Parts: sequence; C-alpha cells; structure tokens
Amino acid sequence: MSILKVENISKKSEDGVILDAISFEIEEKGVFAILGKKDSEKTALANVLAGCSALDSGEIVYKDINVYSNSKNNRLAKAKIGYVPQEITFFDDMTAFEILEFAGKLRKVETDKRIRQIKEALEIVGLSDKYEVLVKDFSLSEKKRLSLAHALIGNPSLIILDEPTAQISLEDAALFKKIIMMLGDKKTVILLTDKINLAQSVATNVGIMSNGTIKLWESADALKTRYEGDDNFLIKAFSAFSCEN
Repeated sequence: MSILKVENISKKSEDGVILDAISFEIEEKGVFAILGKKDSEKTALANVLAGCSALDSGEIVYKDINVYSNSKNNRLAKAKIGYVPQEITFFDDMTAFEILEFAGKLRKVETDKRIRQIKEALEIVGLSDKYEVLVKDFSLSEKKRLSLAHALIGNPSLIILDEPTAQISLEDAALFKKIIMMLGDKKTVILLTDKINLAQSVATNVGIMSNGTIKLWESADALKTRYEGDDNFLIKAFSAFSCEN
C-alpha cells in the first residue's frame, strides 16, 4: 500500500529549475534512500516532501492528503510527517524534555501519551540520559538525534531524514545507521544522503538524484540484479546515473 505519491513535481527559482518533473511512489515500511551529490537539490526535495516549501506544479499525496491543495491539508500533512532537516535549530536554553514536550503539545498529543512518547523517542535515539540536559551542552550528533526524537513525537508513519550523518564521527554515523534500520522495520523512512555506503547498507529501495530530478528509482534487490550481484552495485549505479543530463 502506498503511503506517499509524488506526481510530476517541479519547482523553480530566479536562477532556474530546482526540481524538474519528479515522480515516484513509496510504500508503507522500509527505507527509501535518495542518493545524490551535494548539488543535486536533495534538500529542496526534502523540504517539499515534508510540506515545508511550495511547488510550482505537480502533486504530493500523503496517504489521502494532497499536501499542497490547500493550507488545511498542508497543516494536516506536516503534523503527520516527521522531518529531520539537515540544519538543526533548537533553543539552547531548553532541555531535551522541554523541546519534545513543546512538540507534543503542538501536535496535540494527549498528556499521558505525550510523556510516554517522549521517553520512547529518547530511548530510540540513545538520549535517555539527556532528559534534563540543556541543548547548548549537546554535541552535533546528539542534536541530530534529538531532532529525530522530535520528529517521532506524534507517532508519524513517515520519517524524512536529510543528510542525518553529515559532519559527525564514524562512530556516531554507525549509531544512526542502526536507528534508521530499526525505524525502517516499523515505519516508512525517506533517507536523503550523499553517503553511498550508508544508502546501500540500509535501503530497501534506492533513488538516484541529479540536477534536480530522479534519474533512477528501483528496489535494492532489483538494482543488485541489474549489476549481476556485484557487492559494489550502488557505487556503479551512482557513477552511471548521477552524472546524466
């Protein structure tokens, strides 16, 4: 069953085309990795998928909600989709609990459920011991994991992660990989990244993005078959498709 349908979406700026006629469909559960270089416009795509940036044309349908058909639908979709942007911004003088408590209130989670979800989210991201710690005392990796915990409040079925392992250590990136794989067993995860090894190790489906459009969209198994079972199948696919015009 599809959870997200992207139909011929495009977005422009004064400098030209940002997103160009992108279409794909995502099913419930699994990790859908969208792999692209830094200039491929992955962040622009992440923003529109999360309902945070307007389109010039096309449709994005989350379950039965047409995300950009009107402002009410946009608010409904954003409340149900968990989004972890590449740039993390929190108030430094708030604790992890206060930030997640505020998120729960905004998403109208009942008090008992809110407290339970906060504890569960912090446990999932490995921050249970940071409950009352101020954000200013968090490392970058901890802030990224707190952002993921923030996205989990309200129990969304779709999580969008934009470059979650950028600028963190290999050890912290390995922890993120485990979290992503665990979430993919229960929810739908869209991972936008330029890390080929990360994408290959967690993805059930792979998209390759270049020049603001999707050049390839296949299951990881089908892609591996395409390259005759080669363990480096994603490196070869990325080399072949990320530079196409």
